[in-house]
Amino acid sequence: MLRIWIRVLLGVFSLFIATLVIFLGMKMGFGAGSFLILALCAYFPFGWLLHRRWAVSWRYRHHRDQFIEHTVIITNDDVMVSSIHTDLRVNWDRLAFVVSTPHGLLFFIRPRAGWFWLPQRLFEDNQYKDAILELSTEHKIPIRHMS
Repeated sequence: MLRIWIRVLLGVFSLFIATLVIFLGMKMGFGAGSFLILALCAYFPFGWLLHRRWAVSWRYRHHRDQFIEHTVIITNDDVMVSSIHTDLRVNWDRLAFVVSTPHGLLFFIRPRAGWFWLPQRLFEDNQYKDAILELSTEHKIPIRHMS
């Protein structure tokens, strides 16, 4: 919660500084420094969105050995996730809900803990995503749609 207020504070302060720089730039002319200050004023409130994505992709590219390949098997009776370290099989009634987004499916087990993620690239050019959602509906698992 504190991070949100820090972002809001940075946004308000950046908006104030940007307004001041634009006002002074219109009176006295814009220079390279004023454009740098405007770029920083745009980065501070919104740059964390880009920074977070960049940091995740950088971590994946530079530490591929830490990410383990998983296999997901979804049947009419259960859902199973396996890797070289573990095998976990769960009956459908143990699932709390499924979140459907344009970027993939996220499965939650009880009590509302994220279990695994199926990215959208797995569903391109096939109907598996719709079949999984239909199977979830048959087993009375709530589906939450997020955009």
